[in-house]
Amino acid sequence: MKRSFLLVRKAAVLLLAAVLCLCTAKQLHAYTAYEKVRTLTATVRKVCTITAWHYSGGYWMADNGSGEPRVRIEDTAVKKYGFPKALSQSISADWTIKVPEEVRLARRDGAVIVTDVPENGSCYSSIRSRVYGGEELRIRAEPIIHVSGKSLKDYVPGVRAEIPLISIEYGRNLYALYGKGLKGSTAPGAFSASRPSTVFEPYIHPSMIKNALGTLTDDGYVYAGGRSLPSKGLSVGLLTLIKGGAVGVQFEIPITVYFYAETLVQVIRDAETAVPQDTLQPETVTEEELPAEDPEPARPAEEAPQTEPPSEPADETASDPETPQGPAKKPVQPDTGRTPESPAAEPPAPEKPADPPLPEPPKPVLPEYRIHRAY
Repeated sequence: MKRSFLLVRKAAVLLLAAVLCLCTAKQLHAYTAYEKVRTLTATVRKVCTITAWHYSGGYWMADNGSGEPRVRIEDTAVKKYGFPKALSQSISADWTIKVPEEVRLARRDGAVIVTDVPENGSCYSSIRSRVYGGEELRIRAEPIIHVSGKSLKDYVPGVRAEIPLISIEYGRNLYALYGKGLKGSTAPGAFSASRPSTVFEPYIHPSMIKNALGTLTDDGYVYAGGRSLPSKGLSVGLLTLIKGGAVGVQFEIPITVYFYAETLVQVIRDAETAVPQDTLQPETVTEEELPAEDPEPARPAEEAPQTEPPSEPADETASDPETPQGPAKKPVQPDTGRTPESPAAEPPAPEKPADPPLPEPPKPVLPEYRIHRAY
């Protein structure tokens, strides 16, 4: 009897250990996941440009930000659709940004480079970006063209072409100057739609152009050839301004690019910090770690001991006065023909409090931005 009881007890303890290991494995599996971790590596801010020059032949030559004229826009299209629509429908901005050294090093170490370009609804839309060879970032966008509503013809009578004036919030006008040794040197202009009569020296204001021949006033200053010069003796173009020649526009579009290095990490979600899965080892119970044998006689099979936590042996639990016990065995009474009175009902066992819910893992705060993946 004693040997049978010991065998039953060992089997029950081993079964309990197996159940606990299985539950632990299920819990670890439920809260184990792979997460993408992004680290801000570099931030680049740059002012990109779109430039278009008007020619006396009756057309515009516009570049897409690369600096080379690529698209020809006829004056008839500008007259039909307006300058902003004619230009924005003809080109897509194409800008190149040099990738910072720290981003190249992160990419060389195996990280995936992700770029965030915050949207700027007043300057561009439909952003697309891609890293080429780890050295440069190509950004393509649809530019949003803003003009002031004023034209060069409003200040210079006799000019036949429609040359829009650009307010300083979005860019500037450009002028090709001649005279005093200058042969087509580019001079920037400055015009404010909110203060149309204000002159920002040494930048050309349209009121400084005296006539359709392009002659400038004598009392102003301009910036050309890398220096500030008196405007006396200078002209816009060589008798081409009357047809709109030697005048251009330049739109300045500020952009910000955030470079992130993305890596994949296996973590436990219910932990405060990421824990690699390979550091977790399941607990095992060996025969040497089992509780000491109890000389208590074996119980019948139908009254097996209740399953208890492994930290508390069964014999200690039975002697604990706070632990509710089962009903006492009914004593054997001689058959007297009378039915013995039923024992008083024992109070129900207190319910075991539910385990507290596992805390939700902290979510990475990412910025709310649209995520473009770089290849």
